Amino acid sequence: MCGFAGMWGVSVRVSQVESMAYLIEHRGPDQTGQFNQALHSDCYRVITKRLSIQDLSAAGNQPMSYENYVLAFNGEIYNHWELRQELGSRVSWKSASDTETVLKAFTCWGIEETLSRLNGVYSIALWNRSEQSLLLARDPMGVKPLYYSQSALGVFFSSELKAMTVGESKKVSIRALAFYLLFGYVPSPWSMIDGVYKVQPGERLVFKDKMTKPDVHRIVPIGWKSSLEISRKHTERVESMREILHASVDRQLLSDAPVGIFLSGGIDSTIIASLMAEHGSYHSFGLGYSDSSDSANSDAILAAKYSQQLGWKHTTVQLNPSDFEGHWETYITALDEPVAEANFIGQILLSQAAASYGIKVVLTGDGSDEIFHGYPSYFAVKKGDVLNAIPWFGTASKIAAYLPFLNYEFKQNLNGASSVWRKSVSDRFWIIGSVLFDVPTVASWLGIPASQLVVWVKELVQSDLRRLSWPPTNEITPSNVELLGRLELGTHVADHYNMRLDKATMSQSVEARVPFQDLDVVNFGLRLPESDKMSKTEGKVILRESFQKELPDYITRRSKQTFQAPLRGWINGALGPLRSRLFESSGSTPWAGWQERSATTAQGAHQLWGLMILDSWMAQYGVSL
Repeated sequence: MCGFAGMWGVSVRVSQVESMAYLIEHRGPDQTGQFNQALHSDCYRVITKRLSIQDLSAAGNQPMSYENYVLAFNGEIYNHWELRQELGSRVSWKSASDTETVLKAFTCWGIEETLSRLNGVYSIALWNRSEQSLLLARDPMGVKPLYYSQSALGVFFSSELKAMTVGESKKVSIRALAFYLLFGYVPSPWSMIDGVYKVQPGERLVFKDKMTKPDVHRIVPIGWKSSLEISRKHTERVESMREILHASVDRQLLSDAPVGIFLSGGIDSTIIASLMAEHGSYHSFGLGYSDSSDSANSDAILAAKYSQQLGWKHTTVQLNPSDFEGHWETYITALDEPVAEANFIGQILLSQAAASYGIKVVLTGDGSDEIFHGYPSYFAVKKGDVLNAIPWFGTASKIAAYLPFLNYEFKQNLNGASSVWRKSVSDRFWIIGSVLFDVPTVASWLGIPASQLVVWVKELVQSDLRRLSWPPTNEITPSNVELLGRLELGTHVADHYNMRLDKATMSQSVEARVPFQDLDVVNFGLRLPESDKMSKTEGKVILRESFQKELPDYITRRSKQTFQAPLRGWINGALGPLRSRLFESSGSTPWAGWQERSATTAQGAHQLWGLMILDSWMAQYGVSL
């Protein structure tokens, strides 16, 4: 696990890479390495920052060279010992590092075959010295970030966006800004800086010339290419689910450094903890909210309760809004790219706590809800499918919303139902159901037609649907519920949850692992029938049944909780002075008038928080509209 920054371009810019690498020092404080190759008037240079996880010796240092290849690697390959056995006697080994496994696999199997065999998380920069070509690749689930730009100066790349601002213009990408104002994050391939892009999840780019657009290829894991026998018996599928998750956690405990877990009190991370407990005792970390009710802190309370039941050491970290003022700029720096969510700061504090106990690796439960349909939105899709079958329902509900004897909330529900009636899943949840602001508001702020913004969103969704056709399914045509799950897994999880988790943990030199996004778990989970995931009242049915013997009822029978900071109270209270200071210093923006509004609803507080993050990020990095 590490970070890297590099370039393939004009020699006069070679010193720029040092400044880029300095900005990502936190990703790998254990070792700094570099490789340079002069190419007439050009140069290839890469600098790595290593966080030692597997093989703590110097033998695992980077960049690592073998034959024609030079590899900068950020990630973990959980099946690398199996890959070494498959490579057999064709190569000799100098380390126990998965970096060496990947590098020598490239020389034996080639790029496509090697990437298809990797079960892990990664971003890769692979330089071919003899062919003078560059490969950039990101794992299929998008757990590890990778940014790049290409111009007359050459190709630049890095593990974080902040490094891409060195020596470059800092103008905001209008399309990325529009997506952020709609969704609260920036989906790939866009980044918030104009001209800088993310390598998409499961994508490999091959630059054969620094000035020519790269060849784009999909990474298809070998397990996804073939059929997978799914038992017709529910009880046997339940047992298979147990075995596959057990194997995933076993793989992801692979580490020569201390391991812990972020324990939320929900079923996902609790399942991970129960499987870890089979291997010994671990330190768990939970997040609570200071000065909040037991109801608001129910996740933290249950996390501590279950950890105590296992006999583990547990630390509850308190997220206190009064602490934000003195550390706000530090948090924005760690954030790297705007994400409109306060719990990002909680993840930084959890990572600080883990690092203070010498823990370098933590497991989390991220990614389960999208595979096993744990969110209320999946039930809304099913309900919508029923309503769509009713003739004239949309028109009737719109008319009924004007009846004077109905209360306001019911009228709003009727208006909402009529607005999404017989709309596609992408329209319902990416356009009509945008997370932060609606399409007309964002379009007016950015001075673009609302129709153009809708086209951008539809292009994004269609592109993602084509990209997400690779993950397996046993259905000829996925249902609307499955379609939404896939879209959220491939976009929202990859470029929101995973990006947020990576930046928060790595800001404190801690690596986060996500067993529910193990390729075997995804391969099995996406092929399951819908009835294994959703009953009439709850999601994650197969997970609850698979682990009902190990987990207490207060975990398995608990309904889905939304793990969100109490922003409304904070915005109107302790965060008031910070909010005023930030908006006063942000200058004139198209959304300046909105900043003066009161946070009368949870949605209003979320919107104000999103603008606080955006204004602060733009000011701190000197990014202009």
